[in-house]
Amino acid sequence: MKEKKLKCRILELFLLLFLFPSFLLFIDFESKEKIALSVFIFLLILGGLVFLFLTWKKENSFNFSIQAFKKDFVSYGKNWYYLFFRFLIGMLLTGVVMYFYRGDEIFSTILNHPDKWLLISFVYLFISVYPQEFIYRCFFVYRYKMLFKKQIKILFLVNATLFSLAHLFFRSPLILLLTFIGGLFFMHTYRQSKSIHIVSVEHALYGSWLFALGIGRDLGFPF
Repeated sequence: MKEKKLKCRILELFLLLFLFPSFLLFIDFESKEKIALSVFIFLLILGGLVFLFLTWKKENSFNFSIQAFKKDFVSYGKNWYYLFFRFLIGMLLTGVVMYFYRGDEIFSTILNHPDKWLLISFVYLFISVYPQEFIYRCFFVYRYKMLFKKQIKILFLVNATLFSLAHLFFRSPLILLLTFIGGLFFMHTYRQSKSIHIVSVEHALYGSWLFALGIGRDLGFPF
């Protein structure tokens, strides 16, 4: 890649996935409901910008059909065992963290609001998880992988850091830590599977588990 184009791509990455999400940090939210609404609007706007980039450059197309999901699900094969094993370890560790962080509220959501938990888990997959994975895995890899050449570890760290910073407006050190670790997991899964469907399933599993644990309030959901 030519030096001028390389610099433009770096500037684009900084503006789109660092500076733009950071603006939300300076918004004074009056309620958790407004945070959840603002997250959706933010993802909608950012997703629209990314879509325009991909359409304009015609760099890649993505198949979101049920047939594509089934194909990816089958082709992932035995890797599902590793993914679910890692998820079980994640459940255990986050459960311990929640016990010491806010033990009196552990599992409060799923015990007191099981209907809301099911609804949010379902809606969360489509209005939050898929947009996030499209932006921070699909778009990021296809648009910026050439910036890192063969430095895969740097690519992982930058991606996880940007993914974590996109959650700055929650003003929660715990959420920043969890999203950074999650970013590393999701990038690994995406590079391994090359599938937005597979990585979105993993992302949704972790999100639904955190809601069940009682961390929903930290993520903008008031229960």
